[in-house]
Amino acid sequence: MVKYWPANRYRTPGYTDALQDIGVEVIYGPHHGALSDWLKVNGTELDLVLLSRPDVAALCLPALRSFTTARIAYYGHDLHFRRMAADAALGGDPNLLRAAGAMQDLEVSIWHDVDLALYPSDEEADMVRTLAPAVQVCAVTPYAFAEAAPEQNGPEPSADGWILFVAGFAHSPNETAALWFVHEVLPSVLARVPHARLAIVGSNPGARVVQLCSSPGVNLFANVTDAALLAWYRRATVAVVPLLTGAGVKLKTVEALWHGVPVVSTPAGAQGLPGLDAIVAVETAPAAFAAAVCALLTDSALRQQRSAAQIRHARERFSEPAQMQSLLAALQRIGLQRTRLPSAQTAKGCLVNLAMA
Repeated sequence: MVKYWPANRYRTPGYTDALQDIGVEVIYGPHHGALSDWLKVNGTELDLVLLSRPDVAALCLPALRSFTTARIAYYGHDLHFRRMAADAALGGDPNLLRAAGAMQDLEVSIWHDVDLALYPSDEEADMVRTLAPAVQVCAVTPYAFAEAAPEQNGPEPSADGWILFVAGFAHSPNETAALWFVHEVLPSVLARVPHARLAIVGSNPGARVVQLCSSPGVNLFANVTDAALLAWYRRATVAVVPLLTGAGVKLKTVEALWHGVPVVSTPAGAQGLPGLDAIVAVETAPAAFAAAVCALLTDSALRQQRSAAQIRHARERFSEPAQMQSLLAALQRIGLQRTRLPSAQTAKGCLVNLAMA
């Protein structure tokens, strides 16, 4: 049986239902009390605990070590301290730089207190090994897609001039990226391709992102459904990932690869994806970024070539079987054999995922 314990114990509409639909028991509501109380009763039934996010992991680890002998894995999503340090350097913020140092100390302490650290790229796993050589760490495939990818020889992506930027604006680097692209890149694109239009498709846009709609060619589509997002991937001519800082592997980059929308990215947007520059334009300077976007907007053959290459790349690396195999291989490193690994169908051997809902 797989159990999910959200650290805030909220029932999140849509997400909670989706987990329950596949047989995951979601433990929510104030009547459940503290995690330690639940573990006193249920801790001996656990084979594996999967923790997410450093602040949550730090809060949960003492109770887990006290009340269960389960193996504990920690999925870091990205190296938080690395992302925070990059943001601090970009903005010249000494307070954020100090916070990044404190976060590094926290993350290193978590690595030493779990049985296995998991990260979405070999690059980050290698950095963990450098900082903490005694830690058991593996890279795992971070994303997998159940829906079919477009056919490699299917219809050409739309050529009606839509440039797509997908973002969740609760994450501040996405706002910085939108501002940079609109102010530094888009004017050059519009000068060469006047019919081009930017679609910013994302959740929780702040005032500065909303104000971008006053700029020529900028359109905001906020808090769209999954179906609407899929429609944008099918409609867009080019996808841009203009992140100036970041860490981990970016879902927006992988989604665009999977859907065959030709991508132009900064190095931050391409992090954790070795070899991506062979099939995607990866540019740093605004002029070069704009030129790469214009080339895709105006060259049908180039669009088709890039689209087919991206789909092949994504199918090889981000399928459900590829993700499952990478996770199983990692868990076997800490003695969990395939026959003991939990699933939604097993009655014993629970996976408890403690993360913010």
